[in-house]
Amino acid sequence: MGSNITISQSPDAANLIIYPTGDSNVNLVKYGQSNNYECVDEIWHSPNEDTDYVSHAFDSTVSDWYTCTDHATESGTINYVRVIARMKSHQIEQTTGEFHLLINDGVSAASSNNLIPIKTSYKKYYNTWDTKPSGGAWAWTDIDNMLIGLQLSSPSVTKTYSEALRPNSDVAGNGSIDKNGDTTWYGCVDEATADEDTTSIDNGSVTASIWDNIYRDFGMTDMADSSYNYTINNVKLYHRAKDITGGAGQYTRLSVRNNGSTTVGSTRTNTANYKTWNDTFTTNPDTSGAWSTAGVDSMTVRMDLRAGSHNNALFVTQVYATANYTVFDNPALRATQLYAVVNYTPATSYVSLSMPDQLSVNHSRGVGRFNFPDGDYEIIDTGRSGKALNISGIETSGTVTDMQSLKNMCHYGNKITIAGLPDTNLNTDYLIRGFTWNDMSYNDAVTDRTYRYSLQLEEV
Repeated sequence: MGSNITISQSPDAANLIIYPTGDSNVNLVKYGQSNNYECVDEIWHSPNEDTDYVSHAFDSTVSDWYTCTDHATESGTINYVRVIARMKSHQIEQTTGEFHLLINDGVSAASSNNLIPIKTSYKKYYNTWDTKPSGGAWAWTDIDNMLIGLQLSSPSVTKTYSEALRPNSDVAGNGSIDKNGDTTWYGCVDEATADEDTTSIDNGSVTASIWDNIYRDFGMTDMADSSYNYTINNVKLYHRAKDITGGAGQYTRLSVRNNGSTTVGSTRTNTANYKTWNDTFTTNPDTSGAWSTAGVDSMTVRMDLRAGSHNNALFVTQVYATANYTVFDNPALRATQLYAVVNYTPATSYVSLSMPDQLSVNHSRGVGRFNFPDGDYEIIDTGRSGKALNISGIETSGTVTDMQSLKNMCHYGNKITIAGLPDTNLNTDYLIRGFTWNDMSYNDAVTDRTYRYSLQLEEV
């Protein structure tokens, strides 16, 4: 039997986060900071999105390289290095360009596969290198020499969109059109989802056998501001109407108006149930040419009612427009965060302690007693309630280091393995339930302290 026991512990894998600390070779456009690396160096759990970033919005392929933080006291086997970027394609999804994550171990560089497409909202993209670019397993000197970077290109993208425009003002009108459910005429028809009779307009007490006797003109919301290049293909007007009488002669139509010129839509014959009608206008009535953003923003929409002989019969519950446009642009690829994760397994730690002078084992079992009505009973085994081992001993050499090592094992929380106890059945795996130590040194000047240690363990 030896005079010592050995306690060992293999910690779980850990992560070291490596951040950019300087520019090595940069070509991307910086926004929000003086240096490129400062635009992407935020802590991994706290990105700042569009506050600062680097970007590229051209066909050319360019790259940024950044120096990184070194490791500190970390040690052990490096399992992999993962480079992570938080990216988006501004306004338009990029499907045809290039987006590569870059890494250099100080000797050789490597690139990820193309990670396109890039979505229009920020998300994380990553690539993992199990071995270093120059070949072989990663070493901590490779981490200290490491560069990380981005390679981007953004060719032109063609994509068609449709933007909804809704009434936002009452411009003019003729005839006593009733407002139902709102204080303004436009407020009765401006909802995004048709609410049928909750809000609507109707012809009131007015009837007409010709157009332009009963109408309302509405101003419309402007198109959203955009920094990309696009062509407006058409403007489409919609209205949703019904004739509660179900009879003939109840008509509606929409017209688009601009700077005093008008293009009239189709006449619609309504029925007793609500129906949505639409008209497409490919040219601006003011210029007879293609629509421009200014032309769309300045247009008004006329809602005409021709109600025949019935009062309060012709209802309109919804009026809106859509501007259909095609984008031709190089979307800006933005990176707001870039960092590397070094995943490593710390080395197995060992502590050699003197043979315990006190040892106790508790392998008790839980039992119960079931009483029968006739007075008989039965003992029931409810399973083992615990397999505990308590050991205690005195250390007189290297004690400060040993006690710190045991504290570290408690901190990691992983199982420990004990070897060297005289009862080989006890040389197995345990979890530490408690650890105490008392200084028994008689002289405060003694370098090697004398400690009595006590470990409370639970068998795994």
